[in-house]
Amino acid sequence: MRVYHFQVGDVTILRLRGELQLGQVTWIRELVSEALSRGHRKLLLDFTRVSKVDGSCIWELKALEGRVKNNGGELKLSHVDNTVGFSVATLIDFDVCDKNEAMAIASFN
Repeated sequence: MRVYHFQVGDVTILRLRGELQLGQVTWIRELVSEALSRGHRKLLLDFTRVSKVDGSCIWELKALEGRVKNNGGELKLSHVDNTVGFSVATLIDFDVCDKNEAMAIASFN
């Protein structure tokens, strides 16, 4: 798993690449914590290049979303589809933006 992070306006994008396994959510959590500590409150996890997601990661990502909200921020997921194994994401109320990157960025308040 690789993560590329960059800014587009006031949105921090974490572009994930590869297979997402449970232990790697800790690494993503650290990157999100760093972004929050720098005052970034609009965070987008881009799953465009994720080939597989371990099902146990979904609940960890949901907990991460709660942490971001508790710090006054928003965490959204983009380019999530059934090939990644995220069909359950809608069942636990993720804010998912399956549009192009520009539309996902524009969806932040």
